[in-house]
Amino acid sequence: MMKIFNKEKYKIGLKNKIFFAFLIIYGITMIYLSYKINISEDETYTLNTTSRNLAGVIKQSYNFEAQPPAYFILFSLWRHLCSGLYFAKLFSLIFTGFACFIFYQLSLLFVTKVKTAYWIAAIFLLNPFTVWAALEIRLYAFLIFLSVFSIYFFFRYYFEEKLKFLYIFLFICIIGLYTQYFFIFLITSLSFIILIFKGWKKFFRFCLCLIPIILLFLPNLQFLPKQISIQESIKGKQYPFLVISEIAHSPQSLILAINLVPNAWINRFIRITFIFSAIYIYYKVYKQHLTQRNIFFEKYNIVLLSILIMLVLFSVGFVITDVGYANKYMVTVFPFFILLFTIFEYYPFVLRRLIYGIILMYYTILLTFNYLHPVKTYDFLSIAKYIKTIEQPNEPILIYRPAIALPFNYYYKGNNKVIPIPYPVKFDSSYIVNIKDSVELKQTIEKIATPSKSYLLISDNTPYEGTVNMNRPMITKYLQTHYFITLDTLFTGWSKYRPLQIRRFEKK
Repeated sequence: MMKIFNKEKYKIGLKNKIFFAFLIIYGITMIYLSYKINISEDETYTLNTTSRNLAGVIKQSYNFEAQPPAYFILFSLWRHLCSGLYFAKLFSLIFTGFACFIFYQLSLLFVTKVKTAYWIAAIFLLNPFTVWAALEIRLYAFLIFLSVFSIYFFFRYYFEEKLKFLYIFLFICIIGLYTQYFFIFLITSLSFIILIFKGWKKFFRFCLCLIPIILLFLPNLQFLPKQISIQESIKGKQYPFLVISEIAHSPQSLILAINLVPNAWINRFIRITFIFSAIYIYYKVYKQHLTQRNIFFEKYNIVLLSILIMLVLFSVGFVITDVGYANKYMVTVFPFFILLFTIFEYYPFVLRRLIYGIILMYYTILLTFNYLHPVKTYDFLSIAKYIKTIEQPNEPILIYRPAIALPFNYYYKGNNKVIPIPYPVKFDSSYIVNIKDSVELKQTIEKIATPSKSYLLISDNTPYEGTVNMNRPMITKYLQTHYFITLDTLFTGWSKYRPLQIRRFEKK
């Protein structure tokens, strides 16, 4: 039996002042970004869910968030310490730090040099997906932590075959399954790894150990059909080929953050360079393995196979359920993606440091441009300040879509009423609210009293939200016909995405 955990590696690691200086700078920068960046609509849903009592948190988790309640319960307890917005943001930052610590330990199971583990840990932290998750008041940073934690103890059990590691792994899996349903794909892929590399007997014993997890997970099945139907109704029918294609393209987004590279030629150059350099060194390690057994090569193949199995599972799962796919759902695969960078350890010393240095510099450049003016989708902070400079006394501020009013209210400090139309979000399955026709629009506006005889309307320009027609042309035509429009501007602020339209209108 091979001994793969070396305590001396960790002791040496504490002496690396450069790495710890990087951690301090990284931590300060992330705290600053979390303070500056605005919250999104989805984050207001989390804040609403976790502001309830325990029973309310659990009920809202299943009925509205469409997820098991573990994260929301834990986050709710965190918010009981302090209900402030910026304190809430620290939760994800803390679990990102925990995830990095465990990921450093995980990388030591694969690399032969301690300094390589530092490089891999830095790549993990600077990867744009990690940064994005750490700045979200959502469950993704917590899920990264759980995924790294479970993968680490799985490999400790896989290599050392000590039951204590298996028990810890099983315990984490229970929390993972009660955090996000997709955690089942991680457990399934690791089970296949046991089958392929350890044989039927150990696979069977491993599956027997999973039975308690399955039994504990069973209560969730009563909620799944409704949650899937909600997601289907929002996203509409999807073509299987397009879903599989989108999933197949996820690795390049999560490994290289290709989605943040605006230039198509630079995009292609980065992909080709990474693939060529990875395949070349993989082939060199393979040739070495033919003449002299290379343990790393065997471990690396486990990582590759785990990724492949999970991509297949995601493809099958999303095609069957017809739930809308997004890259963020592949959070449980993300630790394996970062482990792919360990292959570059087998380049010569100077070239190895150059490659890792270029990767970190590439990530840093992407993050600098992406967070130079930190904004999520809409610049609610700037638009709230702008509204204060143009609003008139007693002038209602109408907001459509209603969900936009949720984050806007966190930043607007004026005295006028903020009124979502046709009615506020109810935090149930009907959270996508639209104005169905001009009759409903007329009734909505006329029942809002305004001593100033004018209204401000803030709206986005999304024609559809999922499969729901938001009727933008109808609203514009109605306002032009029945009101004087004295202000009509598109406000972007620091946002790089869709602008918000601001209109002032009064009766003719």
